Amino acid sequence: MELIVTKEQIQNYHHVNKFGGKIVDISRAAAEAKKRKSEKDYLNIGYLPFLKTHEIFKFRRSEVTLWAGETKSFKSMFTGFMLMHLSLQGFKTVNGSFEMPIDKTFERQCKAYHGMHEYTSDEQKDELAERLSGQLFYYNQVGTVSESDIYSYIDFCAEKLECVHIMVDSLMMINFGVDRNAKYERQKNFIAELSARAKAHNVHIHLVTHFRKPEKHTNKKSIYDVSGGSEVVNLCDNIFIIQKNETKQDLTEPDIFLSLGAQREGKEHWHWGIKHKENHQFLDCNDSMSWNKEGLSRGSFR
Repeated sequence: MELIVTKEQIQNYHHVNKFGGKIVDISRAAAEAKKRKSEKDYLNIGYLPFLKTHEIFKFRRSEVTLWAGETKSFKSMFTGFMLMHLSLQGFKTVNGSFEMPIDKTFERQCKAYHGMHEYTSDEQKDELAERLSGQLFYYNQVGTVSESDIYSYIDFCAEKLECVHIMVDSLMMINFGVDRNAKYERQKNFIAELSARAKAHNVHIHLVTHFRKPEKHTNKKSIYDVSGGSEVVNLCDNIFIIQKNETKQDLTEPDIFLSLGAQREGKEHWHWGIKHKENHQFLDCNDSMSWNKEGLSRGSFR
């Protein structure tokens, strides 16, 4: 199976789902509700790679999660590690990063999988590729894209590859034009369309974005610091904020803070300290040692 998704593939692909509304009888609505409840099991619920977060947050299908952070706050590195771990949990995932070539993304994930901080051998690369063949895909395009490109990418990965978790990294790489008011309106429509596609395809869409340029620097960010119009945060189901610990003075302190600013089902305003290792693993601050590949491959953060 080809593990690299190309722009030519998505441009030539015509999605099969129709997103128009329909009216259903109450008995059908009851059946759908029972089905949704029954699907909330081991095979349909994804987790962050930290045991302490499992009771608080779960990745559910048909939702959109926003990942926000400043430049160089490890957003892409963190979400890449998280996406690899979702693959190891058994979900088909696709990483669409328009800011970084796929070889660099893969190299980071390979180092994290093997616990290496300098380099990985060809044999180690082959081992990870074989382990996640047919599970983890990459969209091979760097540079700005259009909204229609993203829609085709999502449709292709959901329908053709049957991916459950689809990453869009990042909102800043989508060309919404230069006029501020028109840009905000297009962003609102874009987020609404992502939400519609998440529901229509029964997938989870991850969207990475940045903070707006602050008037003064602060070490505490919230969902209201996310770049763009208010609809960017209002229309997403879940919002995570990733922030570097700029005042770190001790090796025992977290390297980043992960905050759950909002979630569709459950309590919000949770904050966790996370360690970032040289091997690109992200660990609970209570873990003194890196995880080995056997632990990662079993999804043993559960």
